[in-house]
Amino acid sequence: MAICCLLMPVMLYRFGNFFQSDDSIDINYAFGYRTARSMKNPDTWHFAQKYWGKLRKQTAAVCLIMAVIPMVLVFGKSTDTVGTAGGIICMAQLIPMLTTIPKTEKALKETFDDEGNFRNKNR
Repeated sequence: MAICCLLMPVMLYRFGNFFQSDDSIDINYAFGYRTARSMKNPDTWHFAQKYWGKLRKQTAAVCLIMAVIPMVLVFGKSTDTVGTAGGIICMAQLIPMLTTIPKTEKALKETFDDEGNFRNKNR
């Protein structure tokens, strides 16, 4: 169960690192942070991928703490207790993971106008 609970933070970190560091991903409908605002043009797309990647890496740290501390507390307990704790941990990890979406959308809205142009022309 500990391995299952650690999968989320590991995957969040790996994908976050990938999106934050790779500029080669073109706008597509299959992979990446895909919303109407992020897919307006290459500028919005690359900004969203990098920002979302950074948030995912931060979220990985939160989810790691959410997994390790409770699993240490239930170490050696009954299978039912460990299973229940693991299920709760996995569900709870979804909350910080899902918060990356509105945060990324807010950053896009603050950085770009509705047509996808930078708000600050000096950029």
